[in-house]
Amino acid sequence: MVSTVAFCQSTAAKADEPPNSQKPPASRELHPTTVTPAQESVVRNVRPDTVIGGTSGDVILDGSATGYGTYGVFLRSNTAGAPAIGVKLGTSDATSEFAVFDSGGNAFFRVTPNGSAYLSKNTDAAVLEINNSNPGSGANYSAWSGIRFWEGSALKGLIYQMNSNAPPNPNMLRIANIVNAPMGFATNNTERMRIDSNGYVGVNALSPQSRLDVRGGSYAVQISGNDAAFPVTFRDMSVTDGYSLGVAMEMAGNSVIRVSNLQLGYVGNPSIQSTPSGNAPLYLNRWSGNDVVIGQAAYTNRGLRVESAGPSSFAGSLSVAGDLTVTGNIAAKYQDFAEWVPSVETLPAGTVVVLDREHVNHVIASSRAYDTTVAGVVSPQPGITLGEAGAAKALVATMGRVRVRVDASKHPVAIGDLLVTSGTSGVAMKSIPIDVQGIAMHRPGTVVGKALEPLAGGVGEILVLLSLQ
Repeated sequence: MVSTVAFCQSTAAKADEPPNSQKPPASRELHPTTVTPAQESVVRNVRPDTVIGGTSGDVILDGSATGYGTYGVFLRSNTAGAPAIGVKLGTSDATSEFAVFDSGGNAFFRVTPNGSAYLSKNTDAAVLEINNSNPGSGANYSAWSGIRFWEGSALKGLIYQMNSNAPPNPNMLRIANIVNAPMGFATNNTERMRIDSNGYVGVNALSPQSRLDVRGGSYAVQISGNDAAFPVTFRDMSVTDGYSLGVAMEMAGNSVIRVSNLQLGYVGNPSIQSTPSGNAPLYLNRWSGNDVVIGQAAYTNRGLRVESAGPSSFAGSLSVAGDLTVTGNIAAKYQDFAEWVPSVETLPAGTVVVLDREHVNHVIASSRAYDTTVAGVVSPQPGITLGEAGAAKALVATMGRVRVRVDASKHPVAIGDLLVTSGTSGVAMKSIPIDVQGIAMHRPGTVVGKALEPLAGGVGEILVLLSLQ
């Protein structure tokens, strides 16, 4: 049987040359030839440390080289301190390897038959360099330099950098998981961050539920500007404050939050305001039917303070549970002063009322002329109201201007005339003075007020200045 191609010498060795001469003569050349099994056995049975010498270096067969260990084939340079290459053919994957040595005799690159590659070098230079000197120009894998990860014939992952002539993202460095699976990042043999197949990023979250899902720790997220002493922190309140199911956001220093012309915070003060450039009012509970609550009843020494010197307005009613102290003036749209008074009757606005002699602290509609128990007039919208409202109560005005039902059938009413109760229920009339020793006097205790509008005849409503007397 004839074996495969081998290399042998074209001339026989001289008698005075040892078979393992370090350097063959210059005229000696190696030519590929075909060897017989007998010749092959001769090559196989060379003694250990057989050296084939050359002008640039040596090939050591089945031997050892000083400082390198034992290798089946070892290539070394004639120059001292130059790199070397060794091939070790052992009895198993663990005892076989291909190694490259540096000038110091250190195996900085080794490959074993079990598929492992080792790279180690104690210098400042890069341990592993990838240089594609002739990249493609397309937008696919032909235009990049990097590393591919395979499982059999299936491509699983990539670490690569697009070359400078590769559109649309030249020079982009990319780490890619080709299969539909997450990508994890770990420290101290523990996974810290994960990007799942949907692109969700989880920090201490193996199943992220949003684009960024950060969990765990007293301060889960901290964002700092140029001054790290004033960060924005998001912390788990169950860890730091003892409140379960809560997250707190804290911003130190002069930090502010601005959203749609709303600003929270100002130069370290806890404030809520519209932004200076917003030129819009600040709305609280704009689109909700719920109450706006400030403070709580337990804080008796703290309340609501409005420091603005400008006017404040309330579109609805204002209810004050405690005392109301006014150091300035009170301006009311309506011009009368009334209070809630109990009544057994339903009294419409403009009704003149008198004291109810059958019930304590009650009023009823007037029903006789010149009644000295006259108590006021029912007002629909007093400027100032006293007392508490109730279903069996009427708002009775005693001061100010209010519209009053007046009967001018017998006596026309002119501006300035005094009005008193009439015989018609709840209706006033012009007071006719009596002569007392030549002096025209109105009966004391019967006057309701002075007419501010005339009424020529019939029954109608006119504006009256109340002045009970």
